[in-house]
Amino acid sequence: VAIVSGGQGHGEDITEAEAMERYLINHGIEASRIIKEGKARNTNENFIYSYDIINERGGGSIAVVSSDYHIFRARLLCKKQGIAATMLSAKSSLPVLRLNYAVREGFALIKARLLEHI
Repeated sequence: VAIVSGGQGHGEDITEAEAMERYLINHGIEASRIIKEGKARNTNENFIYSYDIINERGGGSIAVVSSDYHIFRARLLCKKQGIAATMLSAKSSLPVLRLNYAVREGFALIKARLLEHI
């Protein structure tokens, strides 16, 4: 079972969860194996809402799949929330944007620390 998590950002036509569900289905994953969580507005909420779904379904092993530049913060957020998860890093598809991603994640780490999410 895959939980795809993420709400609809400003100027976006669909939720992040919907976009990920479409991607998975287009790559051979049966729709019946996908659970959409479309309320989360940030990574911290992705984990809160997804973990609620996991617990409602009786728990189980958790693997978090995220972009390589994002996995460090994801690990810290899980740790802070007491979520034991295996982290799986997906390689970024556009290496030319790596500097942009790194800077963005740096600011996101600072914000998460200030909000005491990590």
